[in-house]
Amino acid sequence: MLRQQETTGHVTTRAWRTLPDIFARHAWCNPDAPAVTARGQRRSYGELAARVDQLAARLAYLLADDHPLIGVCLARDVDLPAWLLAILKIGAAYLPIDPSTPPSRLAHIMEDARPALIVANRCHADIVAGLGVAVTIAEDESEPVMMVPTPAITPATLAYVIFTSGSTGRPKGVEIEHGSLVALLATMAASPGFHAGETMLGLTRISFDLSVPDLFLPFYVGGSLALVDLEDAADPARLAAAFAAHRPDLAQATPSTWRALVEHGWSGLPGLRILAGGEALTRSLADRLLLRCDELWNIYGPTETTVWSTACHVTPSHDAIPIGWPMSGISVHVTDSDLRPVPPGKVGEIVIGGTGVARGYRNRPELTAERFVRMADGSRVYRTGDLGRFDERGALYCLGRIDDQVKVRGFRIELGDVEAAMSLHPDIAWSAVRLWTDPSGEALLVGYAVPRERPLGTRAIKTFLASRLPAYMIPDRITTLSSMPLTPNGKIDRAALPDPFAAAPPALPAEATDAIDRRLAAIWSDLLNIGSIAADDDFFDLGGYSLMTVRLARRIETAFGVRLALIDLMRHSTLSAMAARIALGDQPADRGMMLLNPEGTRPPLFWLDTGPLMRTILRHLSADQPVLALNIDPRDEDALGAGALSIAAVAARLKEHLLSTQPVGPFRLGGWCRWGIVAYELARQLAEEGRAVDLLVLLDADRPRRRLIQDARTWLSHLRPHLRHGKATPSGSASVSQRVEQATHRYVARPYDGDVLSLEPTARRTDTGWGAVVRGRLTSAKIPGDHETMVRGSAAPVLAAALDRALAPAPRHADAGQGSIAGDTAGRARPCPIPVVTPRPAALPVSASADAARRATPHVRAAG
Repeated sequence: MLRQQETTGHVTTRAWRTLPDIFARHAWCNPDAPAVTARGQRRSYGELAARVDQLAARLAYLLADDHPLIGVCLARDVDLPAWLLAILKIGAAYLPIDPSTPPSRLAHIMEDARPALIVANRCHADIVAGLGVAVTIAEDESEPVMMVPTPAITPATLAYVIFTSGSTGRPKGVEIEHGSLVALLATMAASPGFHAGETMLGLTRISFDLSVPDLFLPFYVGGSLALVDLEDAADPARLAAAFAAHRPDLAQATPSTWRALVEHGWSGLPGLRILAGGEALTRSLADRLLLRCDELWNIYGPTETTVWSTACHVTPSHDAIPIGWPMSGISVHVTDSDLRPVPPGKVGEIVIGGTGVARGYRNRPELTAERFVRMADGSRVYRTGDLGRFDERGALYCLGRIDDQVKVRGFRIELGDVEAAMSLHPDIAWSAVRLWTDPSGEALLVGYAVPRERPLGTRAIKTFLASRLPAYMIPDRITTLSSMPLTPNGKIDRAALPDPFAAAPPALPAEATDAIDRRLAAIWSDLLNIGSIAADDDFFDLGGYSLMTVRLARRIETAFGVRLALIDLMRHSTLSAMAARIALGDQPADRGMMLLNPEGTRPPLFWLDTGPLMRTILRHLSADQPVLALNIDPRDEDALGAGALSIAAVAARLKEHLLSTQPVGPFRLGGWCRWGIVAYELARQLAEEGRAVDLLVLLDADRPRRRLIQDARTWLSHLRPHLRHGKATPSGSASVSQRVEQATHRYVARPYDGDVLSLEPTARRTDTGWGAVVRGRLTSAKIPGDHETMVRGSAAPVLAAALDRALAPAPRHADAGQGSIAGDTAGRARPCPIPVVTPRPAALPVSASADAARRATPHVRAAG
C-alpha cells in the first residue's frame, strides 16, 4: 500500500479559470482533437466549442436572471456535454433531472430547487411539462443566435445541484460551486492522473455525482470522452464490448459494476487506470481487478464534498483496503460528537473540510446548519455521518454509518426514505428496510413488511414502489413478517430483522419435478438462499439482481453447457420458462424462442429486438397471448457484414427467422423506436410476397424523412448530426443497434397496404408521419409518459392493455361501423377498441410554459 505522498499527487497552483474557459483554450489550440463520442457520432474540440457557443447564446436569450439554475433532462448523445458546458459558460448552474424519477418525488425536487428553466429532449417533454417551470425543447433551435455573454464567474458561483436521498422521505439538493468543481478536476488530473489525448469512459447517469468527473475531466485536460448508454453500462456483456471498442485510459465506476464485469469474464485492458468508489472495495475484488488493469484506485467522498475527497493507490497485499489519504486541498478529521479530533486507532465521525465542501443544501437552511459546521479553528467542514479511524500511517478506514444511511451500488440511500414509501401501501401495516450483504459480498437492500390482512405479493409491492422511488431505491428483496421486532422503547429493532441469507435452503426444492427444473432450482436456491421455489416463481421477484444474473448465466453454462445472454434470462425469468429455454440449447430454434404463455391459443405476436425494457410489458399481456422474440443474433451479424447496414437487409434476415418458426401467416409484428421501422419494412416485404400480415404495431416509431417537403427543418434535424456535428463512428466500433439507427436515416419507407397500430407517448407533440405511406387503416393510441417512461413503472400496464386489446379476438357481435385495425384469416375487418387519434398540432415555440403547452394540446384519453 502506498503512503500519502505517493497517492495524492502535487497540484500546480495557477490563476483560477473557469472550466468553460479552460475547455475553450483546448479547442482553440487543438480544434481537430477528438472531444466526445456517443451513440455512433463524434465531435472534435472545434465542433464541440462551436456548439457550446450556439447553445450558450440560446440560453442567454431565454434567461433574464443572473446565475440561474437550469434543469436538464437530456439524452446521452454528443450534445449532452455541450449543453452542460453552455450552462456553465453563461454563469448558470445545472440540475440533473432523471426521466425515470417518479412524479411525486420530482415534485419535491422542483419545490426545493426552483429552477428558472428546464432543457429537455422532446421525448421527455411530458415528464417536465407539469412542473410549473418554463421548458425549452432541445431539438427546437428557432431562437436567434446572438453574442455569447461573458458574465462574472467566480469560484463562489454555483455550478450544479444534485439531489440525494433524505431521511424523511424528501430528497435534498447539494449545491456545488465552480471553485470546488475546478479544484476536483485539477486534483484528479494530477492524481490518479489524466492527460491530453487520453480517453475517459463515461458510464454514470448525470443525476449521480460520479458523473461529474466523467463529463468534465476530459475537457479540463484536453482529453476525450466516450459516453456509454445506461442500458449498455448495466449489461456486463455490452459494457465489456464498450471497453473493447473505445479502449479508454481511465474509467470510474462502483465496485458493483466492476464486480459484474469480472463475473462476466471480462479480461481487462492494458494501460487502463481503474477508479472504484461509491461503496466498499473488498480485497478479493481488488486482487481480481489488479490482474486486469495497470492501476487501481480506491476513492471515497460524499456528494457534499464534490465527489471525491480521499484516494488510495491499491497494490497487491493481504491487508484491508483503506479509503486512503486526503486529496490535494482537502482536510479530513476523525472526531468525537463535539468535533474534537480523536487519536489514531480510535473510531469517530469522518469530518471533511477544504476546497470541496459544498455551499449547502438547496433552500434547506436548517439542514445545512446541521451538517455544515465550524471546527474549533473556524474552518468550515461537513459532517459525513460515516464512522472511521486513522491508522498509524495516516491511512483512513471507513467503518460504516452513524445513522440509517446506506450505500447500495454507489447510490446513497436513507432507509427512512424507502420506509416512508413502503408505509404508503394500503395493505402494509408496518415496514422496515435494512442493508444486508449476500454470501458473495454484494450489498442488498431488503424490505420487511407486516401485512394488514391479506397476503402481500412481492411483485405488487415493487410495482407500487416504482411509482414513488427511483429504481435504485427499490429493495432487492421483500420479506413478509407476521410482526415487527421492537426494542424495549417501542422502536423497530433492525438488528433483530431476520437475515435473508441465514437459513440454508434444501439443495433440491420439492416443487421441481423435471430433471432440468430440479438442477436449475438448486442453482436458484444456492444464489437466492431460498428453499422453496415453484415452477412459476420469477427469479427477479425473488430477489435476483444484475450481478446475480451474471452468476446465474455462468452457473447455467457450467451445469448445462448452454450459454444464455442476459436478455434471455430476463425474458425467461420464471423457473419453468428458464428450464424450457435451457432445453432448447444453442440450436437454431433459439432464434424463434417463445417468450411468454406458450400454451396461449391466440396467434403469436412477434416482437423485434425484445430487451429488458419490454419484459414488463409482455408480462402484462393476456395469459392467452403467446409472444416470440425476433432478434438479430451473432450469425446474422456475420451475414450482414461490417459495413453500413440497410433496413431492407436487416428485415430480410429477420424474415428468415420468422418463416422458419411460422411458415404460414397471418402474422402479427411489432417493434419499438428504430426496430419499429424495421418491423414496418418486414411487414411490407411479407405483404409484397403475398403473405398476410394481421397486425403491425409501431411503438413510438417515427417514419424516417417524414414531411420532407412540408417541413424541411425537421428533415435537416435528421441530417444535422451527420453534416455538422462530426463523422459517424466506424462500423467496427458501433453496436448492431447503433448501426440500425444509422440505417434508419437512409431508409425511405415505401407504401404499405396493411393496417397499422401506432402506440405513442402523450409527450409527443407531432404525428409520426406514417399516414403518408400507410394505405390501410392507421390507428393511434396515446400512452402516458415519454419515449422511455411509457414502458416503465405505472405506464407499463396501460401500454400492455392497449396492446392486448388490439391482439384480442374479435367479438362475434362486433359492429361493422367501428374502426378496425386488423383482419382475420378470411380477410374480414376486426373491430378495435383503441381510439383513433387525430394528428396533434406542431410543437410549441421554445420556452412556452407548461400551462400554455397544456392549453394548446387537445386532451386524448389514454388507451387502457
